[in-house]
Amino acid sequence: MKDRETQEVRDIARGEEAYFALLAKDMMRLGNQFGCDVNDVHRIFYEVSCDRDSLIKVLKAKQKGGDSGVIQWNTLEDLAIRQSTDNKAYIYVEKNKGKDEVSKR
Repeated sequence: MKDRETQEVRDIARGEEAYFALLAKDMMRLGNQFGCDVNDVHRIFYEVSCDRDSLIKVLKAKQKGGDSGVIQWNTLEDLAIRQSTDNKAYIYVEKNKGKDEVSKR
């Protein structure tokens, strides 16, 4: 039984490795497609709550020099929403980003 469980864990780990390898490859491809450094692509991906469609909108807008209209996050906002919901910083971010965006984050 233990050998079977160990094999299942290895299979899951391989699946996760494959997923992250494909994700990294996709980020590199998008960087090349939009003329961005892969580190910028990863940063923007994180800023748009790991939403690939939003990432592409931001990259397209950046390429054209316009605004994507996509909500992006920064580190301080992420820290603020880790506070209690009655915290002033949390309330401020929720007011500016919206409850739906905060819950997605």
